[in-house]
Amino acid sequence: MKEFKNNTMYKQLIYLVLALTFYFNQVSAQTKDRKYNYVQGSVTLKNGETIFGNVANIKHGFRDQLLDKVRIKPNGKNLAKKYRPNKISGFSMGDRQFVSWRVKRNNALLKEVYSIRGGKKHKIFELQSEGHLSIYLDYFVDEDLQIQTIPFFLKNGEMIMVRATQGVFGLKRKFLIEYFADCPPLVELIEGKSITRPEEVAIFYNNYKEEQLKLKR
Repeated sequence: MKEFKNNTMYKQLIYLVLALTFYFNQVSAQTKDRKYNYVQGSVTLKNGETIFGNVANIKHGFRDQLLDKVRIKPNGKNLAKKYRPNKISGFSMGDRQFVSWRVKRNNALLKEVYSIRGGKKHKIFELQSEGHLSIYLDYFVDEDLQIQTIPFFLKNGEMIMVRATQGVFGLKRKFLIEYFADCPPLVELIEGKSITRPEEVAIFYNNYKEEQLKLKR
């Protein structure tokens, strides 16, 4: 009888240890997950394969940091896969869309442009709005180690992205007046400072181009 009780207690102790081990593993995994900005989305590889799962591109901490590899936990799996920008064509996080392009940056004459497919290094951009004129966000870490973005314009069918703003000074007016020579009404608004934000520029330009297309039909 005593031996039976001992065996029962031993089994109960084993079950308790296993339960506690499982619990702490779960807590540890959840704590680790909270270090990253995981959101349901997908990653598209260079070969066209799309992997669905929880995607992260930022690690949280005393100072958030941009990851040099996109992380994804495929649906139904616990381990995260990591991909460098040159291994993917893009990814999504919820409603947000990101692209990975091979680019070359050129700061000649303070224009600050990216030439798509003009360089060797791949870089991630977030698509903010899409149309005849699209806005892409370039992520970087500033001197205070804060994650910031710079908006770039890209005209449909072109391979050159141009910087839209000059920090706290707003739109790069002199350069954009030249860039939007194909939209005279927009040039007037930029010159008169009636338009001050990249989003306003994109909306006006896209509406103007749509009206032009209707006149040609």
